[in-house]
This record gives sequence, C-alpha cells and structure tokens, in this order.
Amino acid sequence: MEHVDTPTPTKKGFDYDAFLKRWLWLIAIVFAAIVFVGLAFPQFEANPIEVTGGPILVDGELTNGYTFTPLDEIAIGFGALFANGGNWMILWLYFLPLFSLILLVISPFCGKYSSHLALTAAIVSLVAGVLFFISPTLFAYGECWQAIGSDIALDYGDPGFIYLDAASPAFLPGAVVIAALSLLSSLVSFSLSANLIKISIRDISEIGILSALAIALQFIKIQVGADGGSINLGLVPLSLIALRHGPTKGFIAGGLVYGIITCITDGYGFQTYPFDYLIGFGSIAEIGFFSKLCFKGEDGWNPLGFLYIFLGIVLATLVRLIGSTISSMVIYGYDLVAALAYNGVYIPVTGAVTLACMEALYIPIAKVNRIFPVERYA
Repeated sequence: MEHVDTPTPTKKGFDYDAFLKRWLWLIAIVFAAIVFVGLAFPQFEANPIEVTGGPILVDGELTNGYTFTPLDEIAIGFGALFANGGNWMILWLYFLPLFSLILLVISPFCGKYSSHLALTAAIVSLVAGVLFFISPTLFAYGECWQAIGSDIALDYGDPGFIYLDAASPAFLPGAVVIAALSLLSSLVSFSLSANLIKISIRDISEIGILSALAIALQFIKIQVGADGGSINLGLVPLSLIALRHGPTKGFIAGGLVYGIITCITDGYGFQTYPFDYLIGFGSIAEIGFFSKLCFKGEDGWNPLGFLYIFLGIVLATLVRLIGSTISSMVIYGYDLVAALAYNGVYIPVTGAVTLACMEALYIPIAKVNRIFPVERYA
C-alpha cells in the first residue's frame, strides 16, 4: 500500500488587525462603562429656586413679575434629577452613555453591521460629551421651565436668564471627568468603526473632492430669515458619498468633515455643533443604508432604486429636522412649536431639492458604481 504524506498544518502568522479590533472594542466598552457608572456621582451644584409672582400687566403689555429666591446650594446627582417630577432637559442626557454602552456590547455579534453600531456609539458619546460641558446650564433651564412653564420661560423680560443667574449652576469635577471620558469613548469607538471598514486612496480622493464641492456649494444659498438656516445644494455631494460608500463613510464626510467646517464658517458657536451639524448633516448617511438595494440589477440600477433614494432622503431630512429642533429648544430656548415652525421652513425644502437632484442623478451614479465599485468592509 502506497504511503501518502499528510500535509503538515502551517502556523498562521500574528493577526494584527484582529488583535487591534478586539482591543479597541474592549477599550471602548471600558470607557463607556466608566462613564455610565460615573453618573452615580454628583455632576454639578446649583441653588434651588423659590419662585413667587408671575407676569404682570404694564401699559397694556405683560412683563416679568417673577421673583426668584435662591435657597441653600446643593450638589446635583442622578437621584436629584427625579425630584419634583424630574428635570426632562437634563435627565435624557444621562441615558446617552447607557445607549452607547449597549451598542458597543452587541456590535461584535452583528457581522458587517458592527461598524455602523460602533459609529453610532461614537456619535452618541460625542453628543453626550459636548452636552455635559453645558449640563449645568441645561439643568437650570430645565428647572426654570418646570417652575414657570416652557411657554413663558423666555418671555416677559427673559425670566429664564434671571433664573439662571439666581441658580448659579457650576461644575463639580464629576461633570468635567464624565465629559472628557465621553469624548475619549467617542474617539475609541470611532477608531473601532474605521478599522471595520475598507478605504482606499481612490475612496479618499473621491470623498475629499465631493466634500470640498459640498463646502463650496453651501456658500451659494438662500438665507431663511435674518439669522439661522438656509437652502443650498451642499447635501447633494454628501448624498453621493453616502450612496456610493455607505453610511459610515457618509457620516464621516457629512457629520465630521462638512459639519465641523460649516459650523466654523457659519459662526453660531460650537455649542450648536452636536445637533445642528453633527446630527443634522451626518443624517445624510441614512441614504447609505439603501445603497445595495439601489445598485441591484443587470445595468446596476432598478426602478425600485428611485423609491429607495426617496426613502433615504426623507429619513435623513426627518433626522435633521429632529436634531435642529432639539438644538433650537436646548440652545435658544424655543418651545417645541416655535422650533418646529422655524426649522420646518428650510429643512424640508432643502431635502426636496436634494431629492430632486439625486433622483435625476441616480442612473448615471449607478453606471459609475458598476464600473468603479466600492469595497466597504474589512
């Protein structure tokens, strides 16, 4: 009987990429867990306010008649936020680290969607970190709105600002540490997401050119009102990026590159970045979730692709509207109706213009994508 040699198994080399992803994932979870546990400690201190009086009629017009009397200063922690019915303006902020932690824990078990979950965790942590830096002010406004009503908190001589001065909210070390750890958690989570996708020199060049075009187009705009929003074509190149390269790269281009640059050039302050820019323009990444459906068919496109583009743009517009509405309420003190009325003027119109352009460009984009396909996952 002829002897047949059995091949000796070869030892695999060290898988550096797998090692890096595993440790990034573990570090991200540790940071997110520390942030969540740290919420049990006091974050800031403020004076509880005793409110007396109300609006008074002067020369036929209502004006501020409130008296805000500060009481003894107390340290504010998680438990205190539930007192007197709860402070909704700050309470939801405390659930962001938990949401980020849950996303990171489940991300390794979600296959090719792991990068999307890690990216979402990074966004949530970034928003939480920025908002924790202004959390004392948010807390004081929440208390004011609860005490005198959100519909009049910024009317009648701006009692909200008077309340804020009387409350004198200030940081404790806990809030600063939580804010810093949230930003570090965001950085690690984003690094994890970036290591789960593939990006080539061609991808970088294409994304860079389209991002630059988007930034240039945002200077050609129709201004809405004296301040604030505008209608422009900047979201069209960002939509092309998301459709071709998927949601992760789409968010990088829209929420980070385009968002940071336009936040600086618009000049409304970095406090507007998390909701108006990071979420507002990062939302265009939503269309990337439909890209594989759009690029099916013998010719690289199919009639249903027009519907998927419609759904993606509508979803992105809705997320942007929600983000900007929250920003108007948190940063500028609008009530819900006023915030929706203002942002509802220009955001849906911008979405409609972007949708019309993308529908017109769909077939040419599909042909380009067929010739130059994009490889997305590592």
